[in-house]
Amino acid sequence: MPSRDQDEQNVETRNENSGVADVVVQAGSITGDVHVHARPSDPRAGSPEQLPSTAFGFTDRDTHLAFLDDLLPDPDDTAAGSSRIAVICGTGGVGKSALATWWAHRVRHRFPDGQLYVNLRSYDPDREVSTGEALTGFLRSLQVPHPDIPGEVDERSARFRSLTAHRTMLVFVDNARTADQIRPLLPGSSSSFVVVTSRNAMPGLVSRDGARRVDLDLLPLPEAVKLLRTLIGDRVDAEPQHTAALAEHCARLPLALRVAAEIVASQTHSSIAELVNDLADEESRLDVLDTDDDPHTAIRTVFSWSYGYLSEATARTFRLLGLYSGRTFTGSTVAALADVDNARARQLLTTLTRVNLVERTRDSRYQMHDLLHAYASELANRDETEADRRAARGRLFDHFLSTAATAIDLLVPHEKVRRPDTRWQQQPLVTFHDEQQAASWMRAEQENLVASIRYAASHGWDEYARDLAAVLHRHLDSHADFEVAAEVHGHAVTCARRSGDAAGLSRASHDLGSTLQRLGRYRAAVTHLTEALTSAERAEDQNLRAQALNDLGLTHWLLGEYERAVDRISEALVVYRDVGDTTGQGSALNNLAVVHGRLGDLAQAVSFVEQSLSIFHRTGDVPRQGYALNDLAVFEARLDRFDDAMGHHRQALDMAGATGDRSLEAAALNGIGNTLRATGNPSSAVEHHELALAISERVSDRYEQAQAHRGIAEAREALGEPDEADAAWRSALTIYRELDAPEAVEVARRLEG
Repeated sequence: MPSRDQDEQNVETRNENSGVADVVVQAGSITGDVHVHARPSDPRAGSPEQLPSTAFGFTDRDTHLAFLDDLLPDPDDTAAGSSRIAVICGTGGVGKSALATWWAHRVRHRFPDGQLYVNLRSYDPDREVSTGEALTGFLRSLQVPHPDIPGEVDERSARFRSLTAHRTMLVFVDNARTADQIRPLLPGSSSSFVVVTSRNAMPGLVSRDGARRVDLDLLPLPEAVKLLRTLIGDRVDAEPQHTAALAEHCARLPLALRVAAEIVASQTHSSIAELVNDLADEESRLDVLDTDDDPHTAIRTVFSWSYGYLSEATARTFRLLGLYSGRTFTGSTVAALADVDNARARQLLTTLTRVNLVERTRDSRYQMHDLLHAYASELANRDETEADRRAARGRLFDHFLSTAATAIDLLVPHEKVRRPDTRWQQQPLVTFHDEQQAASWMRAEQENLVASIRYAASHGWDEYARDLAAVLHRHLDSHADFEVAAEVHGHAVTCARRSGDAAGLSRASHDLGSTLQRLGRYRAAVTHLTEALTSAERAEDQNLRAQALNDLGLTHWLLGEYERAVDRISEALVVYRDVGDTTGQGSALNNLAVVHGRLGDLAQAVSFVEQSLSIFHRTGDVPRQGYALNDLAVFEARLDRFDDAMGHHRQALDMAGATGDRSLEAAALNGIGNTLRATGNPSSAVEHHELALAISERVSDRYEQAQAHRGIAEAREALGEPDEADAAWRSALTIYRELDAPEAVEVARRLEG
């Protein structure tokens, strides 16, 4: 239980993922009162190198490359200013990304602090990457632990600018649509460079932000033929006229040229003339678009031509990928969609990659160009029956749900009783040998899992959206992804209400309520936790009832409603004992301790917290031990047992380091600061509170931020610095009022008097 009383102190199938887990939780059941965070590392350690691979056979664009070269900042110019921006504009498939990637690799040596890359996918609404998600990726690439990433987009942007203020970096933003998407992604250094690709001209970015536009047109015919020669070989020299005709059929668009060239190269028994005639016939047959000069007519025709040469199994796999709402995928994703095993899925992906319909990413995952995804989606809707489409999505959803549940059960086994009973028909396509693999898979697939919940919630898959959100609750909570969690659990609440599922609504409302509590939205948290309690009682589910009661009581305490808090938590304790939930009992006892501490009954508070500590020692629940020790230290300091208090605060601080819990670290530092002030060392107290403030700001823990400001104010007063103290008091008051916390009244009176 986070300490909140410091203000009163007088002081085997192949697993296709690898890597290091961000956070692994292996403890007893954890309700809504433990944050698990990764330790921060030096944000300057290492330089990200995220540029995509260059396209084979890149040709022409010499003028554009030279123009981009001229935009590079002068390495000797150290004058302050904003980063330089180039916007490469042009129609889909014209080679914007290829040009940007080729140029970026050419000049990467000019950016010793690294290169960042994000594909916003702005022209595929179902898979678009938000600016907030892009910033999260950038910050993590700059070694900021996920829990330290601020919740608000503006705060993430400010953090990004701070981290890049003295760096020389290249930032590549692919497939943007608006200037508003780009501005938060601009680094804070005039020595950095931003290259953007977009189908839009971005006039606002040019006029307001000083971007330079690079307009990319179709390849000149000689260069289009040159690209075909590079991709096909000497056959083009034997049929120059037909090769030129092929280039024109492809509208001289590099994407279409590459797809067509692969078919020509593979059809060694046919002449280019025969293949050009086939392509012309295909164009007539499709008759998709009315505008003859629209280059997308050519792209679509070439896609259709390439698709027609696939085997039935490969063609089916391609069109089923059009049903996928995620952004990147693995062999197991394809295996689920196509109803094949992993080995066969890898074979199918190899074929699709070879013919340029799918591309492999640098991290050994796969993705599709948004035009190809749109084409595959159309094929799926045209050629697959509604029943087949639903079956494919069902297999994919089963795969995600079963694998996520397996991973979370491995990471947090004692919470299994608090998650829905997820049953699936298929054998798991991914297996985990240890917690590290499970955590790695969860991090790699998080955005795809969230995308699946969004799709499911809006397309009639209510049960799936509800259950996967519940499975993701602990993962999102432990990684401090509170804004994402609020969205996910909001979808779950909507789905549970729509389906009339009382137990599901209780679980979803609880998860949403506890997330809102994390975000400091206490009144909204009470509303949803009350709905969770009502629904649990309607479902006659005592486990869910105890969970709702405990977190509802905790929220009442945060609001200063102490009698309600005692009633709710005491009732939760009785139910936890009835159902045999040992960890739940420990949590409720610790919650009762802090409420009684706030009420001034220190003897009872110490008794409760010692009982909770005994339980957490017995269950090996290290995160909860840390919070309980910190709360015990608060009570001991108020009883003038300062040596004991300092010892327990430092133990809590050590446990925060061991578990990577940044909120506990801030709470422990605030406690140490209060104890130092009470024992006559206000200067050292200020240092500890300032460190607590910095940490709590990084993890968006508003309460501990207020506590730190308050501690600084009291220490500054002890040092005889009234102006500094007054500023700190006002900062504390602002946050307390935002939280609707009871401390606001006391601090306001202090400022008035």
